[in-house]
Amino acid sequence: MAQGALIVGFVSTTDNTLFQQTLQEGDLFVFPRGLSHFQLNPDAHKPALAISALNSQNPGVSQLAPALFAAQPPLPKEVLQIALGLNDQREIDRIIAGVATTV
Repeated sequence: MAQGALIVGFVSTTDNTLFQQTLQEGDLFVFPRGLSHFQLNPDAHKPALAISALNSQNPGVSQLAPALFAAQPPLPKEVLQIALGLNDQREIDRIIAGVATTV
């Protein structure tokens, strides 16, 4: 993390466990290849700068619906709102309820 702060996380493919951390300047975080992940600037008024590197052109594969909507603990609602472009929390709750019953 070069500047600012980020909330980062990824969801495991084995049991949809969410691993989340808040990074400050100087911190390092590794996203395992092929896993659904996110980065969120917790302060929209302060810029954040992170440096990323990839070890392969192959992104791997993961199931997106369980990773987004059935993660334990759940992904932050703000991450889902921004990623999906939905401002209505009830719509996100409806999607989560539908996916959780099918996973």
